[in-house]
Amino acid sequence: MNNNEEKRASALEIYQNGYQSIFWSGSKIDSKSFFVELRNAVIYEIEKKGNCELVNKILEQGTGRLDIVAYAALEDINQGLEDNTLTDVEKDPVYKEYVPHVRSPLRWHDCEFGMENVPVEAIYEDVYGAREIIRLHHKHIDEIERETSINTDKKNIEVVEGAKEQAEKTILSAEVEAKRITNDANAEASRIIEKAKARAKEIDDSVAKEAKDRAKKLVSRYLIEEQKSYKLELNNEMRKFTDAYIENSSRAMTVHTEMCDATNAVQVRWIQALDDAISKMTDVKSEFYSHLHNWQVSLFSKEIKPLAERYLELYRIINVDKLLREEILLKPLSGEKSDDPTNKEMNENDDLETRIVGLQKLNKTLITFLRRFEVSLNGLDLYVFYPNPGDVFDETWHIPDDENYEGKYIKECVVPGIAKKANDDFGDDVLIPAVVKVERES
Repeated sequence: MNNNEEKRASALEIYQNGYQSIFWSGSKIDSKSFFVELRNAVIYEIEKKGNCELVNKILEQGTGRLDIVAYAALEDINQGLEDNTLTDVEKDPVYKEYVPHVRSPLRWHDCEFGMENVPVEAIYEDVYGAREIIRLHHKHIDEIERETSINTDKKNIEVVEGAKEQAEKTILSAEVEAKRITNDANAEASRIIEKAKARAKEIDDSVAKEAKDRAKKLVSRYLIEEQKSYKLELNNEMRKFTDAYIENSSRAMTVHTEMCDATNAVQVRWIQALDDAISKMTDVKSEFYSHLHNWQVSLFSKEIKPLAERYLELYRIINVDKLLREEILLKPLSGEKSDDPTNKEMNENDDLETRIVGLQKLNKTLITFLRRFEVSLNGLDLYVFYPNPGDVFDETWHIPDDENYEGKYIKECVVPGIAKKANDDFGDDVLIPAVVKVERES
């Protein structure tokens, strides 16, 4: 580990140290510097170590509150790392003054650590997504570098193997040539010796000894000169082959360097093209889903919503208003009058019993029809939702039965709501909110 890594503060340490407003004096950094340092520290730790202690603690706890500037740094990673569009808070004309990724405009100089926070439950998925995006981005870059390195190594091996093969051929050719020169020298020497012997025999006996000695000297001198000549020629040939081998080795190193430079250039262009393609595909996908979602929502009021309203009217008649039951039970009995009180009471009891039986059958039939009606709604990607007691009241999904309600938790469901399943990233669409009773705060 080098000195820079030893002195580098972790994301958890940066968050624990916090920041301060520019209007206060102290040793802490300002909110904008805190945003940049925390974001860089999180990316660095996950890329180098595979995890970040600060992010892990936030995900493990799953509750509590997180400083809003820290949340903005994590959300910037979540939205900008994959397509290399991290916010430049020093050059961006908007975010040079305002904190990015927050709902309400917030200036940097108005931030004070711990004063404005967001609940961890609401941003849990964003924090988790930021961590996974860094991991996938780092894995993708490693795979590209590994593949490029393998291709480069293969080409280098091919170049080296070719150079070795050429060198072996050069050495073998030099050995064959040297052997040929040596054989020619020996043959020429033998021929000269035989010629000298033949001529010595022709010399007179009186000068035989002198001629023989002279011949020996001549032969010896001639052999020495010829050996020097052939040796010099052999050295020249060996020098040529050696120079050619060195030249081939230098050429191989030059080719290797050129291949490395070309491979690096191709890798940079490929990564840039891949990043541009990913960015364009993401924009096309988002635009397509947006148009498709708007088109689907525009059809709800004409095609689906009236059907959902009829279902809720039937549900209200059966389970809420109970109009049929009250009309049958409260309707006056038969208008026929009888002078006999006993017969009159019996007729009233029989008539009431008959109406109750009829009501039970009618309720059973309507309940069966209501269930089949709900199954038919499911076939249209619609579903009936029943809020549970204790759920948090949401104005998008719920309508209070009392306009002057107080509180934020649901007491009970009066009439269920109907929603349509989403086939995109925008979430389910509420056609008719559920009517609920809100529990009053004590």
